Amino acid sequence: MCDASDSFNKTPDDLHEDRQSKRVPTKVPGSLVVAPDYENLRRIPCLIIDVSPSGFRLRASGRLRRGQVVEVLSDRDPFTSVECRVIWVGKAGSKEQGEAGLQII
Repeated sequence: MCDASDSFNKTPDDLHEDRQSKRVPTKVPGSLVVAPDYENLRRIPCLIIDVSPSGFRLRASGRLRRGQVVEVLSDRDPFTSVECRVIWVGKAGSKEQGEAGLQII
């Protein structure tokens, strides 16, 4: 599996080629909890597009950045959160615009 630091320089397609875990498509609504300064928590609605044992691909309306740590909550299980690091963010104008790849930490 690729190291998270190596992933920062790769496109979403490059990461897909390196993937050892199969992603399972889903369409599960959820939320991202973002703590920009640990005092001002924000909750951003998202749609979890697919999952794997090592992470998620999701679509969110909020602005995310690579390296950022967030918590993912599924509407199916709102009492359980998963801490993740943002590995990639879709570029504006690309088919991945509004999407992000998260690695479970």
